[in-house]
Amino acid sequence: MTVATARRAERRPLAFTPECRRQFLGHLRAGMATAQAAAGDGITIETVYQRRRRGVGFAAAMDQATATRSTPEPASAATGAQWTAFHGHLAAHGVLRRAALAAGIRTEVVYDRRR
Repeated sequence: MTVATARRAERRPLAFTPECRRQFLGHLRAGMATAQAAAGDGITIETVYQRRRRGVGFAAAMDQATATRSTPEPASAATGAQWTAFHGHLAAHGVLRRAALAAGIRTEVVYDRRR
């Protein structure tokens, strides 16, 4: 293995194995935000959404898990640091969904807070 290959392997996130996907979906059903569930399993949010785009079954499982959350996530579930990051990203880029994703806040939480 070359040095460059070893470095890439070190930076690469953990594999999104079937067991890891089951744990992730369990976290979603328990009420965790997608970004928090991914981070809790050591997976990047990009990996989750890439899997969602590529796998219809996984997309359906995510939809079902988020639809049957055991506890809705209140607007206060986001920390002050997350709101600060959200506002900074929103000011810099002007895209609400990306700002929420970058800060680890569900877009629904942002819209609920606006009301």
